[in-house]
Amino acid sequence: MVEWLAGNRIKGTSSEKTQSAATTDENFSSSTGWTKSPSNTSYWNIASDKLSWDCRIASTGQGYNYDLSSDISGVSNLDGYSKWLLRFEIVVTGGTNSNNDCLTTFGISSNNDFTSGVNGNYSSSRSHIMLQCAVLDPNANTRTLQMRAANDDDLTQQQTPNVAFSNDTIYYVEIKKTDSTTYKVSWTSNSDYVTSTNSKEFTSLTLTGLKYFHTESWLQGSQPQYESRSDGYIDNLKFYPDTNTTTSPIDVQDGSIFYETDTNKEYVLYNNTWTEV
Repeated sequence: MVEWLAGNRIKGTSSEKTQSAATTDENFSSSTGWTKSPSNTSYWNIASDKLSWDCRIASTGQGYNYDLSSDISGVSNLDGYSKWLLRFEIVVTGGTNSNNDCLTTFGISSNNDFTSGVNGNYSSSRSHIMLQCAVLDPNANTRTLQMRAANDDDLTQQQTPNVAFSNDTIYYVEIKKTDSTTYKVSWTSNSDYVTSTNSKEFTSLTLTGLKYFHTESWLQGSQPQYESRSDGYIDNLKFYPDTNTTTSPIDVQDGSIFYETDTNKEYVLYNNTWTEV
């Protein structure tokens, strides 16, 4: 078990050290590495230390991509990892219901293209796993968070589970791979990411080529008088490849010193990389 010492010093095994540093650690202080599509959209933006969205009618899907594999030396995608963990925070700040569904998605995808036109069709099939923020059913004023994983060419709602959310509440989201064919999406209002979670597990599923953190807003309809909307932001995104997904990763700061008990070596953390002292 990891032991915390004074002065940002940590003691543990070499495997525990591997769990402690995220390869992608994003607080959105800049837009470096992020690609927006279309580049001139005002509905998506990185500013004020957050990635913000506003789901509106558009001729194509809109959003951002970030290549998670670009932060890991020697890999082109995540296929070589039997387990990994993605975490981020999401806040929905507003939204209205009308006669068409508004869907905004956040997850990991093998492709970086966006849907074309209404009804959510991609140009080709892709692997993707995501959290979906849905505003639908104006009569019931239904606003839900959903979980979906698939190999297909569209964005369709996964409505089991279909859990209502509240505005202006921080939800802590995990998307993780726990073995070669098992994935899980979960969210909770508890900052430990694990207490009182709403979750869905996907088993006997093979997702290949995953590499992009992909965000997208999509509207099931094209007439302004029927437009549903949602808006909000995400923050504090972290990706841990090859981490022990049965326990929480160790969240440490740059400049921390790690003492490996099984090798008697010391390492310092800088820019999410452990370097031997």
